[in-house]
Amino acid sequence: MQLTERQNEFYSAMEQTFASAGWTLLIQGWQQEYDSLAENAFYNAKNFEDLEETRVRYRLLHELITLPETIASQKQVILDSDEDERNPYE
Repeated sequence: MQLTERQNEFYSAMEQTFASAGWTLLIQGWQQEYDSLAENAFYNAKNFEDLEETRVRYRLLHELITLPETIASQKQVILDSDEDERNPYE
């Protein structure tokens, strides 16, 4: 299956966004906070609520940092499924 026009517009917009300098700066900031959390925030949590908040922030930052790869992977799955339909015996 090929990308629909709507899917193509979405992936093109995402690729342009991820290629922008602003996105690069956001990723750098998120990566710094992610690294800081990884280094010491879990150890500095004063109670369970602090620890849970830190875990949520950590997961969210990871999702944001890996968003470009996730979007590219989703696009590739669609394109690969098109290839599989055309060549079912490969």
